[in-house]
Amino acid sequence: MHPEMDSAPVGEGRLVLVRGDITETAADAIVNAANAELAGGGGVDGAIHRKGGPAIPAELKRIREQCGGCAPGQAVATSAGRLAARHVIHAVGPIWCGGGAGEEGILRSAYLSSLEVARRLGARTVAFPSISTGAYRFPIEAAARIAIEAAWGELGAGGFDELRFVLFSSPDLEVYRTALRARQASSNPAAALEEAAGDARPLYERLLLDRVILDTRREDVLDLLRADAQRIARGMDDEAERPLMLWTGIPFPRGARHPSTGWCLVISVGGTKTEFALMRLDEGEPVALDAKGAEARGPAAAEVKRSLAFPTPTSRETRDGLEMVERIVEPVSEYLSPLRSRLDACEHILLAWGFAHTVHRTAEEVLGGLCAKTLFMSKDQAPFTESLAGKDLGGLFRDAFGRRLGWSRPVTVANDGIMALHYFLTAESLESNDKFGLFINGTGTNFAMVEPYAVRPEGIVSRPGEEYRPRRITRTHPALPGERIEPYFVNYETGSVVLEATSTPFDSESDWPIEENALAGGRAFEEAFQRIVRERVSADALEKLMASWRRIHPGTIPRGPQVSRVATGGPAEVEAVFPGAGLDAATSHRVWFACRAIVERSALHAGLLLAAVTMRTGFGLGNEERGLPDLLAMEGSVWKTPGYPALVRAYWQAIAGSRPLRVRMVRESGFDASFPGPLSMASLHGEPRGAGSRRA
Repeated sequence: MHPEMDSAPVGEGRLVLVRGDITETAADAIVNAANAELAGGGGVDGAIHRKGGPAIPAELKRIREQCGGCAPGQAVATSAGRLAARHVIHAVGPIWCGGGAGEEGILRSAYLSSLEVARRLGARTVAFPSISTGAYRFPIEAAARIAIEAAWGELGAGGFDELRFVLFSSPDLEVYRTALRARQASSNPAAALEEAAGDARPLYERLLLDRVILDTRREDVLDLLRADAQRIARGMDDEAERPLMLWTGIPFPRGARHPSTGWCLVISVGGTKTEFALMRLDEGEPVALDAKGAEARGPAAAEVKRSLAFPTPTSRETRDGLEMVERIVEPVSEYLSPLRSRLDACEHILLAWGFAHTVHRTAEEVLGGLCAKTLFMSKDQAPFTESLAGKDLGGLFRDAFGRRLGWSRPVTVANDGIMALHYFLTAESLESNDKFGLFINGTGTNFAMVEPYAVRPEGIVSRPGEEYRPRRITRTHPALPGERIEPYFVNYETGSVVLEATSTPFDSESDWPIEENALAGGRAFEEAFQRIVRERVSADALEKLMASWRRIHPGTIPRGPQVSRVATGGPAEVEAVFPGAGLDAATSHRVWFACRAIVERSALHAGLLLAAVTMRTGFGLGNEERGLPDLLAMEGSVWKTPGYPALVRAYWQAIAGSRPLRVRMVRESGFDASFPGPLSMASLHGEPRGAGSRRA
């Protein structure tokens, strides 16, 4: 290797340090250390403007006219003009004011915002300078630690082949080398967590006793976790055990994705909200109709679907599940009524149903050929189980639209995770990956992947009065001679895994059988935060934090996103999230460490569940013979936590064993593949259409 270059593998990519001139770097994107006015300046900023030519300042002028500049901690993109890169990402770092003005959090945000922009651009190689360490006087030792940590975490999250730091001088390179060596030394998350405890060492030791923290450097702890993963894996092969393994009736697609689809009414029903829109794919781009019938494309289409959202009916104001269906159909019908001319062009209703359900096939075609019946409801809809169990969901929605509009279409019901996984099944990913899975981790959690099923000779379609489901092939129930084996998507309700080896006094209790562990970041995070701070920091500290929160957010409590924000932002973030709480520095440090321990425990549970899947199916190990990795898609709010995917991967590897993981961890840019997922499913299982034939 060149004497002034270092390189370290992280996930499926590499982190590279090199001394050089970033303006000469050939990469998909280079990052410019810009000022908030985006007006050019000295150092790297001036060099990029000079060498890139007039195109860069011209584009920045348009951005200034539209947005007024760029706030510290944020980033925008332009073309690269005459530079060797394809794009320039202009990131605004903080001016150092002594460290008490949130400078570390702003610098971290500048790096993460740059990488988020890079993801949206499709950049797989990105080069950075050392942001804010020149004229902005940020101490380079602290800046290097923040930069390396941000890059390490994002490489672990997948989607990048190389993240490179191009340093101006040999002394700067040496500082970054030191930061990289420190990160490599603490690549075991347990070591990094102990080091982070610092003056909160007594809290760290108490949380070890509580099993909130598990020291995975110890072989006896790893043996315990591996035995627990084996227990979970055995449960996956036992129909009477949890997690529930629900056959979806949807086969792994064999043909190519059609770039365009007909109009579909897409409805996504979750425990908190329901989203909907008339949508289609046009040459791979999502198109949605707003309430006035105007077409919106790409990100604007996603905004249309979000703007039409409404709270999912709950048992507080709704009598039963049948009324719930009517209350969902009512606002959707109000939206559709002025669009009658468009309804004739609508071919299918795609219903992403966020509650456990069973399926049988009524036709050879997937779209319109699935009959789904609710198994049980959860969350605030749990009382609706009795009135919905065993009833044809598609039929209920089809009939409700018929009564309100005199119109309906075949309804295809699937789990939201299964639909979202289809988004990642592009021609490129099908060729370059072996096995596919999707892990939803938000306020709830489940895992979707493909399993082999034994199908009877007469086929998959149920006879009249029958609800046929094929037999899942497992280690305890292998394929029999002569059986036809076909791959189908299966939904693992991983939230129902009962904690044993990792249970703690602070676990949230749930009345919902699909949310019984501490994996999810919603109620589990908020309950653990309040109980750990009260019982292991101090009741006085919790009271001050909650008083601060109630002053600004009356009637609410801090939830998962706030716990994650404090965990990743450092002790200074406690004051940012809870302004005026008045905690002293030592107490703020302990509160921050408690939040970090909560997030780490969630990552450990995610790794534990993934290790169980690996032990059972080999998912995550790739295909050595074909030289292909597996693909894990990430969906849900907890994955957004900076560094979380890398933590999950580290725990997954530690528990799964010595054989190295070969897995690409990928995501939709907003961790929201549930938006394009239903259309992706239609494009893979429906009939091809010409783009022009769908314009009504």
